[in-house]
Amino acid sequence: MPPVHHRSRRVRRRDEDGFTLVELMVAMTIFTVMLVGFGMLLSASLKSYRFSRARTVAETVGSGEVDEVRQLAWSNLGVVSGNPPGTLLADEDVTVGKIAFHITRAVELVDDNVPTYGYNTGANYKHVTITVSSNAMTTPLVYETLIAPPTQPSLYSAAIRAHVSETCSKTTFAPGWNVTVEHGPSPTRVGVTDALNNVQFSGLIPTNTSAPGNYYDVSASLAGWLQMPAAPVDSHFTLDPGQTPTPSLLMYKPATVTLHLKDALGQPVTSPYSLDIKDWTGASAPTLSGQSPDGTVVLSTFGSGSFVSCKQYTFVGTSLGYTTSNPQSPALTDPNYPATSNADIDVTIPIPPRTKTTFHLVDTDTGAPVAGAAGIIDDTTNPLEPDRAFTTDASGAVTFDLLPDSFAITATKSSGYFPGNFTYTVPQPPANTQPTPLDVTLKLNPWRYSDVTYTVLDGLTNLPVGGVTVVAAGGPGGNVTFTTDTVTGTALVHMVQATYSLSMTNLPASYQPYTPTTFTVSATTTASTLTVAPMGAVTFSVNNGSVTPPTPLAAVGIKVSTLLGTTVTTLTSGTDGTVATYLTPGSYKVDVTPTPSGFGAFSTATITVPQGPYSYPINLLQFGTTNFVVRNANGLATVVTNVALSYAGGPSGSGSISISNGTGSKQLLAGTYTITRPADSTYQAYTGTLTVGPGGTATFNVDLYSTTTVNAKFKGTNQSAGNVGAATLKISGPGGTYTLNLPSGGSSVTVSGMKPGIYTVTQVTTWPSGYTTLQTQQVQVINTTAVPIVFLP
Repeated sequence: MPPVHHRSRRVRRRDEDGFTLVELMVAMTIFTVMLVGFGMLLSASLKSYRFSRARTVAETVGSGEVDEVRQLAWSNLGVVSGNPPGTLLADEDVTVGKIAFHITRAVELVDDNVPTYGYNTGANYKHVTITVSSNAMTTPLVYETLIAPPTQPSLYSAAIRAHVSETCSKTTFAPGWNVTVEHGPSPTRVGVTDALNNVQFSGLIPTNTSAPGNYYDVSASLAGWLQMPAAPVDSHFTLDPGQTPTPSLLMYKPATVTLHLKDALGQPVTSPYSLDIKDWTGASAPTLSGQSPDGTVVLSTFGSGSFVSCKQYTFVGTSLGYTTSNPQSPALTDPNYPATSNADIDVTIPIPPRTKTTFHLVDTDTGAPVAGAAGIIDDTTNPLEPDRAFTTDASGAVTFDLLPDSFAITATKSSGYFPGNFTYTVPQPPANTQPTPLDVTLKLNPWRYSDVTYTVLDGLTNLPVGGVTVVAAGGPGGNVTFTTDTVTGTALVHMVQATYSLSMTNLPASYQPYTPTTFTVSATTTASTLTVAPMGAVTFSVNNGSVTPPTPLAAVGIKVSTLLGTTVTTLTSGTDGTVATYLTPGSYKVDVTPTPSGFGAFSTATITVPQGPYSYPINLLQFGTTNFVVRNANGLATVVTNVALSYAGGPSGSGSISISNGTGSKQLLAGTYTITRPADSTYQAYTGTLTVGPGGTATFNVDLYSTTTVNAKFKGTNQSAGNVGAATLKISGPGGTYTLNLPSGGSSVTVSGMKPGIYTVTQVTTWPSGYTTLQTQQVQVINTTAVPIVFLP
């Protein structure tokens, strides 16, 4: 047998080895429990101490508040904006040490019901309630006190006891309304209604008709509510001492009205509408207009005001000329009132039921549907029904809900088809019957084509004009643009049979703008000749017209204007004096501007330009300068002063020449002029011819002859006067030929104004008897000359 091993165990004595582990844990648990209990006891003690300390401080605060309100003047004993009003704050937070408190203050008037004075004012005392609360306290402290006025002034005041009710007479009408009394002699007050919706304002100063504030106004308010307008006796009144009126304030919650516009069969009215609304008093709001996609109209205002719950309103709707014939007057009620205030009302407008009408647009030849055809449908019977645009779907159909009226259907945009105009009348359905849908077929004519030859010709030569672009507009497929052949002037075009307006672009400058013409392409009309009118090809040539032959003038400006003066074009002559342009045939004004230096102004000319070539010469006249010298003919070196010369007859017309100290200079257009000077007591009259050349300077002498007098008489051979008869002689010389009629008896005859010089005396008549031969045949005339005429016996 194997040996048996025994484990020996040693038992130690407690007094020898201390505590075991279990004993230690038990001891620690007992200690912890005792320690927690002590801590809780300590915490509770500390908390109780804090509450006690806070309450003690709160009592001090509350007592102080009571002392303060007792010190206030009677008129100040009230809450700010309260009932009664005063200087106390309704709520206030204060901190004392490290403790925060919240203080509320309330003041109300108390009636003592003293019968001695015969009336009740409700304002004999003021009851003050002060509440002090804090998070450091378990319950708030409340202090109440009654304070009486020092001299009983309340016995002479009055009160207002207002009652608030609402339009729908709900018994569960919530309290807590703000009621305001204002505009009287007492300051404005705001009170809150009690559980019965009453509130009293005591201690009001009676009104005085001889001073401002003769009336009190009473009003109520609460979020979401409005006050009904009241008669003056209910909200605006005077107040006598001791009087306590009880105004009743009627409130309402504004209603939101949802109208459902329906036609004769109860379907929504989606066309434009107008609404006339009257309230239960007969007052009207301005007419409302609009359009609703589902016939629903939501209204939140009545004119400048609001809809009143539980009141009756009359709604009259009008659309497309139809008007509500039997309007109802429903009250605006809501089962959830006053939580909500909504009303749903049906308004019937007796519009006849609409018929669902489908139009099928098809090809006239094949009957195939025409998809994408756009157009307009117009109610020709009812002008108030708006026009509606349409586009056919893939099956060539379009559907409308139509009144029982006559309609015009116009298909204006159908690719490959001509516009179509149709009429259709939707029948009147039986009364109170939903109309049966209608299907209507409308046929469109497809485009038909022709090959058209266009030719452009010159209207003057009848020759072809090539390279011209022609635009054919107005066809169903849009504009057709083509260009004529550069040689033949023709173009072959494949076009839809229709009527077109033909116009041209890029015409050569030598042709007038083309006036559009109308051309209809048909199965038989397949050619069109277009004639273009030539412009006037005008060539202006500018020359110096004062020389022979005329010479060209370059860089001369030319302005062409209409007869009314509007400038058409401005040109400048070239080196050869010419310039060319195109003008539309007609009449024009031609001017040279500016005038070239050394030339006279060009008089405006009127020209008439024909079709084709046209030439117009512009001849400018050149100036020449002439220096005039005025001399005494008896002594050619002697300058004659104080004379005046004139010119006339040439291109410059007539005028005067200024002479100073016998000389003067004048610039005249080249040509021939007559120079004149009248006779005076010193010199005889002068007439001379002046030829002015173009350009340059020339001298022209003006010789003046002194005035002369010739005395002639008969003399005998012995130089004595003879007793001869009358005879006639002629004296010819530098001054011309003069006739002398000699009287008988030897008397002399005088001839004045003769130029000095040698004159020849000739016999005109037969000599008197006894005298046959003229002895003196020549005489010299110098100034005043006595000429004896001597005859031989």
